[in-house]
Amino acid sequence: MLRLRGLLIDHKDDHLDRNDFTINPEKVEKSIFTFTFFTGSIEKGELSGTWNPPSPSSTNSVLLWPDVLDHFTRIIPHYLNGK
Repeated sequence: MLRLRGLLIDHKDDHLDRNDFTINPEKVEKSIFTFTFFTGSIEKGELSGTWNPPSPSSTNSVLLWPDVLDHFTRIIPHYLNGK
């Protein structure tokens, strides 16, 4: 799981200068969480594999804003306990 900060969410890049990019820190989105599939594992307490991310694809990760992550963390125990 990775914790990200959203710099430009639903932003049209019409006026974005990629060579001189600044953003007001107050406009940065708070935490966004993601699960990403890396080529690697942990074996006997040690990292194994390359831990490289996969090639670009629409299924490499999912973005979870705090309210969505909160929802899942509340309902997951319900399903794990078979209720």
